[in-house]
Amino acid sequence: MLGIDSNIEEYLLEFLEQSKTGIIVSDPNQEGNPVVFVNNTTCDTFEYEKSDFIGRNCSFLQGEDKDQPELSQIRESILKRKAVSATLRNYTKSGKLVYNQFTISPIFDKDKNLKYFLGVQRDVTNEVLLKKQNDSLQDEKIDNAQFNAIGKLSAGLSHEINTPLTVIKGNMEMLKASVASLQNTPDRDYMLEDISLIEDNLNRIKNITESIREVADISEFEIREVNLYRALIISLRLTHNKSKNITKIKLLDEFFSLDIDREKLKFPIKAAHRKIEQAFIAIIENAIDQFYVYGNFDTNLLSIDIKENKNSYVLIFQDNGGGVDPNLLPNIFKPFNSSKTHKGLGIGLSVVKKIMVEHGFKIKISNKNNGAEVKITIPK
Repeated sequence: MLGIDSNIEEYLLEFLEQSKTGIIVSDPNQEGNPVVFVNNTTCDTFEYEKSDFIGRNCSFLQGEDKDQPELSQIRESILKRKAVSATLRNYTKSGKLVYNQFTISPIFDKDKNLKYFLGVQRDVTNEVLLKKQNDSLQDEKIDNAQFNAIGKLSAGLSHEINTPLTVIKGNMEMLKASVASLQNTPDRDYMLEDISLIEDNLNRIKNITESIREVADISEFEIREVNLYRALIISLRLTHNKSKNITKIKLLDEFFSLDIDREKLKFPIKAAHRKIEQAFIAIIENAIDQFYVYGNFDTNLLSIDIKENKNSYVLIFQDNGGGVDPNLLPNIFKPFNSSKTHKGLGIGLSVVKKIMVEHGFKIKISNKNNGAEVKITIPK
């Protein structure tokens, strides 16, 4: 009957050394719990020499990425001398991200004194990235299903709403003209105010139906060279009638006015100019809508800036309108996910995201300086 080699203890370090799984042994009885043994697999994974590990706490593998909840879990388990497993974001010597499934176990002697911690690590980068990709694809499928559902409804819905809406708007214009021609009395002024309120709500209905049509729009568009500065000026001109009594707007540290030369500066990009202007208008109007319920004209400010990097422009819209509900930020681009309590269906930013994806631009929304910051990275 075969038994275990009586000299097996002589080979234990060789077992660890030749293991295809990463092995790290640390000594908690020394200050800082330094590494005292590391095998070749670990060194190969992280592109370090053994001398880079020995005498150091292996936390250096996280680099600047210290804000990981799993690290607190590991520290607590080490203090309690208990085994723990976690997946960490670690980095190679060249800066490459590696996801490690890390298991740490305490090693005791015969008298139950803690001697070492044995760390067994497995590179699960491919598995993690594949899961992230699958999750992203699943989210995209859900979004597309929502867009397609809207698309099937939009044509008939827009027609059914716009036909009577056109008639109503026409009659309201004639009624407004008739009332305006009456003798100047308080009753006449009251009627004109009521008509103006009705017109505002009719325009709101019109904007909603247009947004529904836009979010379902899958038509082809022509990519050509566009001046980013010019596109911003056009967008600001088209929203000026709405913004002029609500907020001041700065474009590259200059207060916007209708007489600014739209070719004053040049920032050439590749884009479908009407689509990109549509996105900018939606972002600007989103800020304006927030100012309706927050702040006042004297303090309201929307700043638009362009930062130039080597290979890209970073376009930044920053308002001081109180920011976005933090609970909504993770799903801010989802259809029907809106922080507005006074208007809209919550699909404007979905349209913006769709346009950015079509162009290959990156967009991020966050809260900053008591307001919302929209940051768009645009390749040159």
